[in-house]
Amino acid sequence: MRPTSARPTAADAPSGPRPTTAAEWQAIFDAVLDPVVLLDARSLIRHYNLAFARLTGYDAEGAIGMACHTVIHGTDCHIPDCPQLRARASGQRETMELPVGDQIFLVVTDPIQSAEGEITGFVHVMRDITAQKRTEQALRENVARFQTIARNLPNGIIHIFDRDFRYVYNEGEELRRVGLTHEMLVGKTIYDVLDPGLAERVAAHYRRVLRGETVRFEGNFAGETFLVQAAPLRDASDKVAQILVLSVLDFEQIAQRHEPIGITQSVNLGRAGCLLGVISGRFEPAGE
Repeated sequence: MRPTSARPTAADAPSGPRPTTAAEWQAIFDAVLDPVVLLDARSLIRHYNLAFARLTGYDAEGAIGMACHTVIHGTDCHIPDCPQLRARASGQRETMELPVGDQIFLVVTDPIQSAEGEITGFVHVMRDITAQKRTEQALRENVARFQTIARNLPNGIIHIFDRDFRYVYNEGEELRRVGLTHEMLVGKTIYDVLDPGLAERVAAHYRRVLRGETVRFEGNFAGETFLVQAAPLRDASDKVAQILVLSVLDFEQIAQRHEPIGITQSVNLGRAGCLLGVISGRFEPAGE
């Protein structure tokens, strides 16, 4: 008779999943790309991950037992607006933006609470937002540059309209000459500002822009004749969200104000079209 192997019984089966070891927890902790540090109730460092060690220059255990502000800021006390102090007072998440060398971090601090609600420590997560802040700064500079160009646009006006033909943005040297300001126009529609017949003719052009076209036409306002070019402004999904309009004073009227400089009206409109193309992110030859 062949010997039979003993079959496993219910008593031999594992009672549950194997507990995660300390080494495995550390590997999980170190896999987090953002610097993370655990503090006790006295603000002393209990544990941190590899990203925090790289940021601060300490080895795996070199900062254990040290005060967080000593390791991060090199100070003997908490910095002003410290999120940990605010989290201790509020009992909830607090944040701050913190420059560290050439980097900028968003520090998120969460209090650790016992079952009785007592704060026993804190979790600091530091997210590198340097690229985001640089992008925001570049955007602010671009907006400021555009506003400076628009405000000083000679013999012209820049308007931005929403899809209901409501004035959103208004600037330009000629805007002030015809007795208008951005504040006077913003929030109003072309039907509130222009004569009904003119408003409807302009609206017909702007409807074409909403369909994705760039249009050119002449318009009259306050006794002045303007060469107008309107182009679509598209959102991130490439849908036409707004209308960008550049109105330049007719060349003959400019010539009456200034000494002749040997250029033609078509050149003037061509330059206006190029400028509008740069602003709207599109370039279409003005001669079409």
